[in-house]
Amino acid sequence: MNQYKKRIFHWLEAGASVALGAVFLISGLGKTAYPYQFFRAVEAYRLVATHEAMYVAMVLPIAELLVGLFPLSAVARGGALICAACLGDLFVFVNTSVIVRNMVIPCGCFGGGSNGETVGMWTLLRAIAVLLLAVIGLYAALRRADTSRDATKTLGVPKKFPVMQGRE
Repeated sequence: MNQYKKRIFHWLEAGASVALGAVFLISGLGKTAYPYQFFRAVEAYRLVATHEAMYVAMVLPIAELLVGLFPLSAVARGGALICAACLGDLFVFVNTSVIVRNMVIPCGCFGGGSNGETVGMWTLLRAIAVLLLAVIGLYAALRRADTSRDATKTLGVPKKFPVMQGRE
């Protein structure tokens, strides 16, 4: 692969990381600013029991903040892209579930009831866009790493775990 293609993959990865980082930071900050409203939004999806919704409402904003910070700081960018893809997949699933069950509930996407926004096709398309952006960023990271034959460096995984050293 020539240097031109390598640069393209670098900028695709960086662009996807910055976009996802901004989305997840804004989303996570909105949810931490209004935790009770976000808890009520999670509870309205009716996918988990009330006490489990409380745990989801506590953990998800922190996960989003971490997934938002890591790609922006280039620390474990590949791992953050994998987590962003998993969160995107989760968001697509829960939005689809609400649409299929014909429920009219607040989105809770950006915390505080998301200004009265309800779950619908727009929120589903937004979740699909997050998923696709994460997959594109991850694909670009892996393609860029493939040129140097060192995908472990891009994904932030050490080549040899300390436990395994000396046992080869």
